[in-house]
Amino acid sequence: MKTANQIDWSKYARKQYDDDNYDCLHFACEIYHQLTDIDISDDVFVICPNTGKRLVNPQKLRDYKPLTAPKSPCFALMHRDDGKTHAGVYIDGCIVHLTKSGMQYLPPHLLSITYPKINYYDR
Repeated sequence: MKTANQIDWSKYARKQYDDDNYDCLHFACEIYHQLTDIDISDDVFVICPNTGKRLVNPQKLRDYKPLTAPKSPCFALMHRDDGKTHAGVYIDGCIVHLTKSGMQYLPPHLLSITYPKINYYDR
């Protein structure tokens, strides 16, 4: 397993968010693969079948273990009040995620302003 300091973040700096082709869940799967050498990209459309609306299918998360506290690395599913979900990866005290303005690496307490509920999952 790698830490945040062992990832070449420059290759992700130019990633562009696109609801139809490369969204936050695609990005999270790619980062998770870099950190763990576990490829879970096939899970993208199982977990979130309608990526444009960013609604997660909770039944499809059964292959993931809910965590009561984050561990590095793990998936972070961030929920807005309107029901939309955003995905990222918790690593070394922060969540790395992709937005329309680019990649961000922020602590959960700052993300909780926009996403009041954050759930963590292990594969």
